[in-house]
Amino acid sequence: MAEYVDLELVADADALANTGITYMEQAIPGWTARPANVETVLLEGNAQIASEVLDQASPVAPAVYATIGETIYGIPRRQATSAVATATFTFAADTPPVMVDAQTQLMVPNPSGEAQVFLTQADILAPEGGGTVQVGVIAQEPGAAANGSFGDSDLVTDVDGVDSVVVSSAQGGADEEDIDAYLDRLTSLLTLLSPRPILPQDHATLASQVPGVGRAVAIDLYMPAASEDPVGDTDAPEYNPAGGTNIPRCTTVAITAANGQPADTALRQQVFEALDAQREVNFLNYVIAATYTVVDVQATVVCFPGFLPADVAQAAEDMMRTWLDPAMWGLMPGAGQTNDWAMDTKARIFEAVDYLNRAGGVFYVTDVQLRGYPQGGTPGAWQTTDVDLPGAAPLPMPGEITVTALPLP
Repeated sequence: MAEYVDLELVADADALANTGITYMEQAIPGWTARPANVETVLLEGNAQIASEVLDQASPVAPAVYATIGETIYGIPRRQATSAVATATFTFAADTPPVMVDAQTQLMVPNPSGEAQVFLTQADILAPEGGGTVQVGVIAQEPGAAANGSFGDSDLVTDVDGVDSVVVSSAQGGADEEDIDAYLDRLTSLLTLLSPRPILPQDHATLASQVPGVGRAVAIDLYMPAASEDPVGDTDAPEYNPAGGTNIPRCTTVAITAANGQPADTALRQQVFEALDAQREVNFLNYVIAATYTVVDVQATVVCFPGFLPADVAQAAEDMMRTWLDPAMWGLMPGAGQTNDWAMDTKARIFEAVDYLNRAGGVFYVTDVQLRGYPQGGTPGAWQTTDVDLPGAAPLPMPGEITVTALPLP
């Protein structure tokens, strides 16, 4: 079993007190420890406290290892599963058109002597003139205890017309993996791990470790076109300057510089070299910059009573810049970090309204218009629809933001 490696920590109270006394004697010439002396008592008391703290804090509970294994290494602990079986319902010949609802409870005999509760997994309708109907059933409580349950069973709540219910031998139930067994399995699996990028997301994770990279996202099976100015295996025989999708063993990583800003060629080259040094044989790797679309916004909002329109307008404009910030765009809930993003092909006008309504002092929004254009390009016409964000890894960039705030009529 995986065990914590004990560090050589001094937790003996007397030894800690002696260390403190030695220090005091060296720091204060002529000072000597005496029994019942205030300084000596304080040193001994602090040494006792430190000893107890070290004793309690130094062991690492198995649950800590399990949390590391599940969250950092992505190796889940096996959860409990419920046993399943098939129940055969027999209805009397004079049964009316009765329905046995899904989740109907059955008490099924078990060799242990303790009946187990099973639930029907679908609605069943009594056949005309009686007869039998089969339906899947699942143990109400996950675990191995319900395995082997079978035979004549009883409905917890009687249903008119049901003569009998017979359940086949249940199987497939399993208890939650014991934490010690999980740690044994985790230890074995960790010996197989290497820093090589294998899954698409591994490439983005490795890219984000390169100094200067702000965000990174992996695009699986994607080969960038020459027009995207890729850095990578552009001299490989398989490379197609026109680009392509569904290319086997090909991964493209799109990156930004710090704060979501455009990544230059030098930074992309550094990322490719990091990937190239660790990749699997015969894999194709490319690094591209995110594609930026400048998004201008003009909007009109109405203030809550008591708010100055100038302050509200400034708050609303700041909120628009927050919405369009490339360092935060597409940040997934609960991610806890910003090095990847959920790619979207549009800056959506209803999101603009949503963000405007979050600004301090905004009562409601009366008008929003957007326009988008490439960096360095010419602004087009204002529109009241979504703005397209082109490119394999699109991000917005806040442009001209103008919000007019009106007092409440």
